[in-house]
Amino acid sequence: NTQPDTVSEIRKLEEQYCSNRYVLSEVQEIVRLPKFEAESQRVDPWSVQLSEDVLGQLKDYVQTLAAMYRDNPFHNFEHASHVTMSVMKLLSRIVAPDMASS
Repeated sequence: NTQPDTVSEIRKLEEQYCSNRYVLSEVQEIVRLPKFEAESQRVDPWSVQLSEDVLGQLKDYVQTLAAMYRDNPFHNFEHASHVTMSVMKLLSRIVAPDMASS
């Protein structure tokens, strides 16, 4: 039998969360990222060779995903592609900020 929190308990939690100015400060004690060595992880994307089978599978996969989107003027496959690329760019700056500037 679960009881809702009292108003005073909720206010206490709000004060705790509002005292942190950034979302990261809420999670940095819980999420410990391993040391990232950018130079050891750098791969020239043009040097990666994919077999014809893998390229065919990748093409089929992307076409299947694209076909699942409804014909919508905004939230469509193209928009999803742009969001995905933007998130990848953002994450690359967060995880490896020194690589983003080069």
